Amino acid sequence: MDDGKIVGYSVLLISPHLHYAETVFAMVDVIFLCESHRKTRAGLFLINKTEEFAKEAGAHVLTYHTKPNHNTIEKILYYKGFGHMENIIGKYVG
Repeated sequence: MDDGKIVGYSVLLISPHLHYAETVFAMVDVIFLCESHRKTRAGLFLINKTEEFAKEAGAHVLTYHTKPNHNTIEKILYYKGFGHMENIIGKYVG
């Protein structure tokens, strides 16, 4: 928050995994930070708070799905100890 205005947010989907029933996964569905705050430490703060919330909610694994051209968040995530887990390959068929 900046002067009472929301400048960023993240949305998590938390559930047991279909293939790993004993493991609770938290997937970041959306993470957003206003452009005016992207070159500050606000992004790192938001990622830290997202991880903290996932842990408090009982998640064992936290994942982010990023677009190929979003290198900035990937650099931050690698810095925070995240690593490559699997590939998602898609095609629009609609």
